[in-house]
Formats: sequence, structure tokens, C-alpha cells
Amino acid sequence: MNTETQLSKSSMLCSDESPLTKSRQRITIGIALTGVGLVFLFERLGYIESQAMAHYWPLVFALFGFEKIVFSESNYRKLNGLFEIAASFWVFACLEHLWGWTFQVSWPIILIIFGLCKISSALIKDSDTKGSAS
Repeated sequence: MNTETQLSKSSMLCSDESPLTKSRQRITIGIALTGVGLVFLFERLGYIESQAMAHYWPLVFALFGFEKIVFSESNYRKLNGLFEIAASFWVFACLEHLWGWTFQVSWPIILIIFGLCKISSALIKDSDTKGSAS
């Protein structure tokens, strides 16, 4: 077996994305791009104020996180989706000054979220490895 065949087989084994998952990702990206385009169009036509919409851009990243949680086949990608939603919520909370949060005051929260995500992902990968070995 040549090296190229080994690489293609190992990349197929490491990939958790089925054609259906990739199709759903494309649909999510299409929905996000369409939504952002509509927001810009409505802003240009004067139907909405850009100042009012400026704080809602983290919702786009939350949409991608939600897509990972709902449509992903692996627990690792679902955890990444949860992290994206948490980070988006943190950015939104800082932009809106919810609970007095600002980027300057609450940046340790993102470190805590990131640390918990790394710990959880390591535990998930370890349990997936043990489960596939038996």
C-alpha cells in the first residue's frame, strides 16, 4: 500500500463528517449569508438602523455552533458547537453590558469557558478512544 493510499484512508477515518453533514453545513452557511445580506439590504433601504443591528452579529457565530450541536455526528464537534454558542453569548453580553459585563471586566470568563472546553474535549476523545478499542 503506498503512502498516498494510507493518507487518504487515515483522513477518512479521522473525518466525522458524512456527505449529509457537509450538506447541512452548506445550508447553514447559505442561511447565514442570506440573512446577513438581507440585514445589509434592509439597512441600505432604511428599514432598519445599522446602529440597532450592530450588537447582534455574534448571533451568526451562535448559529454555526447550533448547527454543530444539532447535526454533528461526533461528541467532539458538538462540544465545539457549545463553545461557539457560549463565546457568542459572552460577546453579546459584553456589547449589551448585561450584568455589567464589558470586555475589560469579564475577559476571564472566556478563559474559563475555553479551559472547560479543552478539558471536556480531552475527556471525550479519551472515552471515544477507549470505546473504539474494546
